[in-house]
This record gives sequence, C-alpha cells and structure tokens, in this order.
Amino acid sequence: MDILQRQDLLLEVLTDCAGVTALEALPRIVFSRLSWVLDFRRCALVLKEDSEGAAAALLGGAEGTVRLRVSELPEPERTRVQEALAAASFRVQPHGQGTELFVPLVANGSDLGVLWFSGAPGAVFSDADVRLARIASGVLAGAVQRLRQEDTILRQQRVEAELRETQALLHEAVRAREEFLSIASHELRTPLTSLKLMNQARQRALANGKTLSPDSIQRLLADSDKHIDRLIRLVEQMLDLSRIQAQTLELAPRPLNLGALVREVLLPFENATANAPPLQVSVAEDVVGTWDPQRIEQVVLNLVENARKYGAGKPIDVQVVQEEGWALLHVRDRGIGIRREELPRVFKAFERASNARHLQGLGIGLFVCSRIVAAHHGTLSVESVEGEGSTFTVRLPQAPVSPAS
Repeated sequence: MDILQRQDLLLEVLTDCAGVTALEALPRIVFSRLSWVLDFRRCALVLKEDSEGAAAALLGGAEGTVRLRVSELPEPERTRVQEALAAASFRVQPHGQGTELFVPLVANGSDLGVLWFSGAPGAVFSDADVRLARIASGVLAGAVQRLRQEDTILRQQRVEAELRETQALLHEAVRAREEFLSIASHELRTPLTSLKLMNQARQRALANGKTLSPDSIQRLLADSDKHIDRLIRLVEQMLDLSRIQAQTLELAPRPLNLGALVREVLLPFENATANAPPLQVSVAEDVVGTWDPQRIEQVVLNLVENARKYGAGKPIDVQVVQEEGWALLHVRDRGIGIRREELPRVFKAFERASNARHLQGLGIGLFVCSRIVAAHHGTLSVESVEGEGSTFTVRLPQAPVSPAS
C-alpha cells in the first residue's frame, strides 16, 4: 500500500470516528478499516477508566465488539495488558508465533489507555504498520475524549433535568400541603364555630331567665351531634392520612358478605329526607370474601357521600357484583363529573377537582380509600365525563389477605 492509499485509509478512519456516538463503535471501525492492511487477528481499545472508574477492554473482531473489564481477561493476556497500561508507552513484543502491538492513547496530554493489536500467527508488524497504528491511535484518542466529554455533558443535563423535576414536584407538594392545611383549618373551624355560637345562644337565654322547650333542646342536641360527628370524621380522616404516610395502616380481615355490608351501610341513606338524592341499590347475593369490615365500610361510606356531594341531587346507583374471584362495588352519580386531564390526580393526597373547590371536604377521602383498597390487594378506579357524572369501581379479591398492610 502506497502513502496515498494510507492517507485515504486514515481519512476514512477519521471520518468514521467523527460520527460515532458510542465507544463500542470505535474498535469496529479499526477492525473494518485496518484489518486488511495490518495483519492482526483482533484489536482492542483498552481504557484506563470506564464510566464506573475501572480499566476496560473493548475487544473488536469480525463478530463485533465485546466489552470486558481488564480484570476479566484470561491470563496471560491480562498481565500483558495491565503492564502496557501501566507503562503507557509504545510497545512491540513477541506473542506466541507472532507479535502484538501496544500504542498509547493520548489526547491533549491526557493518558487514556492503549490501542492493542494482537498479530496473526507468523505476522510481524513493519515500520509502516507501526506508523499507521500511531496515527490511528491519535484519531481514536480524540474520539474517546470527545465521547467522554459529550457523556459528561449529557449526564450533567440529565442531573439538571432531574433536579428541575424534583424541585417542581417539591413545589407542587408544598402548594398542595399549604392548600390542604388551609382547607383543613376551614373545615375544622366551621363546626367548632357553629358549636360555639350555639352554646353562646344558650348561655344568653339562660342569663336572661329564658327556659328552653323540650323540642328546642332536642333540636340543639341534634345540631350539636351533627357538628360533633363532622369533627370526628375530619379527625379520623387526618389520622388515617397520618397512618398511611407512616405505613402503619393495619387491617383486621375476617369473612364478610359485601352485599350485606353495603345494604346495612346504606340503610340510613335510603331512609333519608325527601330532598336527598335517591339511592338505587342492586346487590348480588353471597358476594363474600375476607376483608376488614370497618375499613370496607369506610370506603363505601366515602364513595356514597362523595356521590351525594357531587351528584347534583340526581339519583345514585350502587351495585355489588361478583366476577371470577373478584367482588366489585360500583358507585355511580350523574353530577358534575371530573375533567379528563384531572382524572390521574383524583386519588392523590390533598388533590381536589377544580370544579369542586367550592364544596366542603379535605381532599384526602379518595386517597385514603385507594390505600385501604390497595391494602386489600384490590383496586379503586374511576370513569368520568365532566357534566355527566362519575362511576367509581372497587375491585376486591375474594381470596384471604394478610392481617396487616
């Protein structure tokens, strides 16, 4: 091969190296471009440090590139390669029936490793071969340094992107928490204020010598019970939230008929006043499983109360069915519905649909319900169309679950 052909060959190597995006491509370029000029059976790019800080050998051959740690090379090759890395100098040495060639990989004064050629049996590298290998090693060293710099930049960009995402999530979490605290303060203050005003009215009446009729006392006690019950529910929701976040939510499962439980839970709603939305209940018989009655009752109550709250006074459908080892509870309302883009956030803590912010509630009920259902190895899902209503579906396995989540 004359000097012009060698120059053309090196130009091809340089062009190929300029376009690579992975270190593994470099030995393939060397093998494909130089193996028909230099008489070697394989080549390798041996780097002092890979992405994990260990010496690595990228072995190139007709079958492609194989990446190994230098420590994984078989003896006696491992010792010879380690010595060449330590020497960081040009070496031509006998090996078996041929020779092997080590050429330092140096870019901008940085010692990156060595380019290693293992000669074919009986082959001897000529001076022209050595000069060609030296020039090729310079091209490869530049490509290695470029790829590492690009990799460093990409890693830095990924870290910065992850940091921005984390900051956005933290900002959103802080915003949601502050909104929750504001809502919780309002929700707790409302019944407390009502109770305080009622007590003050009684005190003024007694101070003025007025006596309350039995009916008035009965109404006051009923109103007090209503506000106290609301406070208890709010406190229990916040306690459940705390237990879930501390991963201490416990279950006490026992054999249970879901249909009978639902009928019992809904009995007070079915006997409610005339202006309450009617319940249409359809319950299959003998839908039984092993669940925590108290927790499942909590889920049923929350879903039905949500349907009443957001159902615009229209009928509510409650259905219990059995499906191939699963118990299904459907609660459907025909109210304001949920926007499609907000559906993924419905079961997150502190989240409230944008079209329901004027209504009472802490925004944690569905979150607590979803975790209770998940603790039973079930699922809670929702289908909704804004302005047409929502259907919440609980799927519970009928097989027994462990007594603790």
